[in-house]
Amino acid sequence: MKAVLNAKIKRRESFRPFAPSVLDKDVGGWFEEDDAVPFMMQVFQIREEKRAQIPAVTHVDGSGRLQTACRHTNPRYYRLIECFRDLTGVPMVLNTSLMRTSRWSAGPTRRSIAFWVPRWMR
Repeated sequence: MKAVLNAKIKRRESFRPFAPSVLDKDVGGWFEEDDAVPFMMQVFQIREEKRAQIPAVTHVDGSGRLQTACRHTNPRYYRLIECFRDLTGVPMVLNTSLMRTSRWSAGPTRRSIAFWVPRWMR
């Protein structure tokens, strides 16, 4: 997944990792530290036994620059991750910025989708 996203969507070097957005209550089960990280400002070691399950967000040193999702601050995003967990057993989703090749794409929803989703994926 990481290689596909880096090559076709982000258009950047293949070694660059993505970040996990993880349910706040599940951080300790997947990372060696257990703390709230609402803004992707900290890097925690991913538990060695979990790394193979989340390779797209595991850096080469076994760490991940995570963002925690809290039900009370972002209930829709939290519910999205809960649904993904219910389907896969993994309580996190891949998170990346709205930036591609040094260009920000944030803006009206339609423009952002058009920027990110190539015609062959629509």
